[in-house]
Amino acid sequence: MFVLKGTTEIIENVKDGEIIQNGCPQCRKDLLLKQFRVWNTIFLIPYLPSGDTRTVYECVGCYETFDPVYRNTYINRGKYLNPTRKEIKELTETFSLTFIASILTCDNRPMESVLALLKEFAIKYNIDEETHEEKFGADFLSQRELTKTVFELYDLFRDCFSEELINIVLAQNVEYSNLIDLSEKETKVLYTFSRHWGLTKSEFEELRKK
Repeated sequence: MFVLKGTTEIIENVKDGEIIQNGCPQCRKDLLLKQFRVWNTIFLIPYLPSGDTRTVYECVGCYETFDPVYRNTYINRGKYLNPTRKEIKELTETFSLTFIASILTCDNRPMESVLALLKEFAIKYNIDEETHEEKFGADFLSQRELTKTVFELYDLFRDCFSEELINIVLAQNVEYSNLIDLSEKETKVLYTFSRHWGLTKSEFEELRKK
């Protein structure tokens, strides 16, 4: 007797699956966490899961599916779908302050010096200290994850805002760094960030000369 065997992929809901509101980059509807599982079939009828599964986010509107690796991107898109100018300004300032703070705290520079330079930076670029009061405190400046936060903010801006805003942050920090005496280690961190922005070594060196 001839038996027709094969496999098929079936989408299933994940118990207590996460919902990302307004996360779909196509239609801005919600994304649901779901699971695709491969089933063995006989005469096209599924009868036994093969164990091969993949997890995806599926849009409730257009039913497009997306890889979970971009989870933070989807969350950010939903959260910053309609930001006000004030919110964008404050977030850009946070990005810039975190950037310069990460540089100034990477090589055991005295806290008093870091605070003085950070406040000078804020004055030069019209950043309101009261709005970002926590950025001028020891708790913020002593964090070990400041560099990681810079990269996370970069990803947020890349996903949700214009490239112009990202470049403003880099330009401000490079310009200000040219006015102060950076150590070799501090310069290396600045270079690492600029490379993340896509600058070549020669482009970075050219900016450092200005």
